[in-house]
Amino acid sequence: MLEGQVSILSSGMLSSAESLALLHSLRNSRLYRADQHSYILYPDRDLPGFLRKNSLDEKQLAGSTLIARLVEQNNQSLISKDINGVYHFNGNFRNNRDVKKALAELRKSSEYQELVESESAKILDLFEQVFNHQAFTGRSGSFFAYEAWAAFTGT
Repeated sequence: MLEGQVSILSSGMLSSAESLALLHSLRNSRLYRADQHSYILYPDRDLPGFLRKNSLDEKQLAGSTLIARLVEQNNQSLISKDINGVYHFNGNFRNNRDVKKALAELRKSSEYQELVESESAKILDLFEQVFNHQAFTGRSGSFFAYEAWAAFTGT
């Protein structure tokens, strides 16, 4: 959103009074961080930590013979079950490519080959549901107040 404000400020379409009003409204919004004298792109949110986010219950895994077998055999290459009965994807996975690599390794074993073939799509979908990587914008969450001022003054 702040990129929009910076764009309109630097476009010259607003009068000085309108630009100043915009800067004041930004300063009084939840996007302003007084402790950093900067603006954030998104209001602060309470995001779950990795362990809380990387948690699956039995209902989510229902019907997965592959996962049941891996847990039974204590094979943690894909998923593990902690002492509280909560399941977790391998903590070394960064994205679905890592899940695909683990599935490809499991596919090499005749014991898992058929299960991997039939359940890979479901497991990859579950991984995306848990981590929601598609929502990551890859952009910084803040910019400094001087950037808004520079847009306003054209410097």
